[in-house]
Amino acid sequence: MKKIDELKNAIYTRREMIKVEAIVFAIEKRPQLLRHVQHLETAFETTCLAEATHQTTLEQYLL
Repeated sequence: MKKIDELKNAIYTRREMIKVEAIVFAIEKRPQLLRHVQHLETAFETTCLAEATHQTTLEQYLL
């Protein structure tokens, strides 16, 4: 079971690396894409923060 989890993590990590490589390649070819990537990063960080805040608030309410 542990080996399967390790393989899943390796596959996930490789997929993420491929995504990053594709983004870097696209930005090198079309630098104006960088603005869109930065916008997506900000949106993602904001969403993560909102979810974390919501989770914390929910946990505090339940306690």
